[in-house]
Amino acid sequence: MDKKNIVMVMDKIENPVVEASRKTAIELSRELLKYEYKISFYSPVYRYKYPEIDNLNVIKFLTKRFEIIQSTNISQNEVMLTSIAKVLNRSKWIHVFCEGDVEYYLKRRSNLTLKILDRAIDKFVVMAEYQKPIVEGYFNSEVVVIPPFVDLNKISAYHKKKDHNSQNSNNLDGPKILFMGYPSENKGVYDLLEAFKGVIECYPNAKLIVADNQAHSECTMKFKNAVGKIYNLDNVSLMGIIDPFEMLSLVDLYVYPLRSARRTIAIPLSLIESHAIGTPAVSTDVGGVSEILPKDQIAEPNNPESLLKTMLNTLKKNNTIFKIPKKFTKDDVTNNYLRLYEDILS
Repeated sequence: MDKKNIVMVMDKIENPVVEASRKTAIELSRELLKYEYKISFYSPVYRYKYPEIDNLNVIKFLTKRFEIIQSTNISQNEVMLTSIAKVLNRSKWIHVFCEGDVEYYLKRRSNLTLKILDRAIDKFVVMAEYQKPIVEGYFNSEVVVIPPFVDLNKISAYHKKKDHNSQNSNNLDGPKILFMGYPSENKGVYDLLEAFKGVIECYPNAKLIVADNQAHSECTMKFKNAVGKIYNLDNVSLMGIIDPFEMLSLVDLYVYPLRSARRTIAIPLSLIESHAIGTPAVSTDVGGVSEILPKDQIAEPNNPESLLKTMLNTLKKNNTIFKIPKKFTKDDVTNNYLRLYEDILS
């Protein structure tokens, strides 16, 4: 049987949502290559260095015959070009919405772009249940929910490390708390700093680690200044690029205190990865967080007092680790996409 060709269409814009969607598409491609599919990547910036994958082809133009076009986070210009490629190649087109604030994303599209998407796309995919009715309100094609997946096999080695190196919150050293990401107001880092002051009252030796790979950005400098001059916190460490799995395995609590879903991915993978490693996570009721974490590990957004209470309760509990839902596993997500492809090609 001849292998079917799929092209993953990506945008050139560099922001956290695009980076997360690239990561998701690449991980999915690794799995699809095991089946009867050939995978290519297309981006306006075709020199973008994707991680090497056997048989992966990075193309400059959408001129090759593809049975399926799968796009995500594409600009309005790319919508036009992709729709032309669909017609010329008689392809099926799937679009994946990764955006946390999908309503905001759609409202910024022109009426022409929305009409093209409505007429040209055969199936829409969203990552979270809350996105589905929003997308259905804009388009007539079917909307399918398929979340991103976490590769538990890749994480298993770090889980064992957690068993040996974890510091219990009752230890004299105090709990280690981790935040990963861009230290912006929307990410809730200032709510976290305010809440951390309350954590120190209970655990004077507690440490907050902020892992930020934008070490010289204006946002980072503003955050560093706030830590030293406004909050006067000595036990906050700012780190650059890290191995996220390694760091998650060495801390007692991971906190992702979003204020809104704008410029974020609908399902924050780091929350799932943290629990898969064995480190409890706390977040806020934003985007698809409630589809991942139990209620007692979710705080109100933009509310340092609620965040503090949730952090302290989670640190004190002994049974905060829960089994990762099957829908986030590699096999389940891959099988859902395989069924989607079979359905759209039938």
